[in-house]
Amino acid sequence: MVGGSNPSAATRLSSSLFSASSTAFGGGDTIQLAGQTVSLYGALAPQPNERCFANGLPWYCGKAATSNLQRLIGTRSVVCQERADDADGRDRARCEAGGVDLARAQIEAGYARADDKSGWSYLDAQNRARAAGKGLWKGNADGNFTR
Repeated sequence: MVGGSNPSAATRLSSSLFSASSTAFGGGDTIQLAGQTVSLYGALAPQPNERCFANGLPWYCGKAATSNLQRLIGTRSVVCQERADDADGRDRARCEAGGVDLARAQIEAGYARADDKSGWSYLDAQNRARAAGKGLWKGNADGNFTR
């Protein structure tokens, strides 16, 4: 679960802690680190081709979620702490870029929902995003997305 388009940029810091200086993106909650797919632990976000509806109109929330994750990481190194594997066999990890918890930041911006099956509780961040009508919660949206 380490980083990016340049595998030599990835460093294993311990058996479950990784750091990388370059990253590719597979969606609003998924990054590629050293050719390995890592899902952000505690967050569920739409994939790039998914749409959401706000006030009855579709919008490409998956592209917006992916763009926001790219913005959050920018040129910063990503450090991930492995937590578990998901149902698809991908690593699930708590990842930070520049000290920012990426799952929490995506949820606070409204580009992901809190995954209540995870040990981390991001429901507070989701509730703030919903109350502010951000991202998945804008208009009369219910936070759902379609593939």
